Amino acid sequence: MATQTKTRHISHSRVSEFLRCPKKYHFHYRLQIPPAFMPSALIFGIAVHEAIALYQQRRLEGSRTSEEDMLETFCRRWDSEELPVRYGKNEDEKSLFEKAEGIVRAYLEDPCEAGEPLAVEEKINVRLRKDLPPLRGRIDLLERTGEGDAVLTDFKTASSRRSQDPGQLVLYREALRLLGYPGAGKARLRCVVLLKTKKPGVEVQQLEAGTGELEKLMSLYRETWEAIESGASYPRPDWHCQGCQWSHVCDQG
Repeated sequence: MATQTKTRHISHSRVSEFLRCPKKYHFHYRLQIPPAFMPSALIFGIAVHEAIALYQQRRLEGSRTSEEDMLETFCRRWDSEELPVRYGKNEDEKSLFEKAEGIVRAYLEDPCEAGEPLAVEEKINVRLRKDLPPLRGRIDLLERTGEGDAVLTDFKTASSRRSQDPGQLVLYREALRLLGYPGAGKARLRCVVLLKTKKPGVEVQQLEAGTGELEKLMSLYRETWEAIESGASYPRPDWHCQGCQWSHVCDQG
């Protein structure tokens, strides 16, 4: 029988999953029950992200990346998935590969570079506040402009043009500041949205965080962590249940 595990760190993805459904969090992180399938949107986003990361890593190393290399990276990640892929409406492997091609081509036409790359896929593990466990995460891209300003970028795959939430980058900016990255405390925040639309494309969103946004997030994280540590596992049924990877062990499905 699966045993419960204690949380020794916190992350944006864990907090988001708990807030969406504590019962799903319970199955996923505490009991560590394997998911029944992989949603096509999730594996698509992961594979596209790895293709973009290859481009950025080679840029950091001073070399260039071809469309073929990026698509090979996408296919390698897709093909390595061991779970059965569950496709959305009007989707299949061929149509998603064509969308990946479109995104990669659009990105290579305009890679949305803000300056010199300083860090790519940089892991962080830092305690933001004494009353919270360490925050774990991964920085997609940190750059420095010609004027010396830091720019922190997150890459997101989306099926529509919607405004992205700056919360995760606000936390990462604070983490980089505490880790001593020069100028990180005043880093500009932006999201490069990789559009999985009928005509794939790339959109840059400059993100603004309001006054006190960091403290609001810290308060939310403290409350969420306390609930996680208490063992809360109540269900929160909504439209997400239809695509939940743990619906096979949940009585809400």
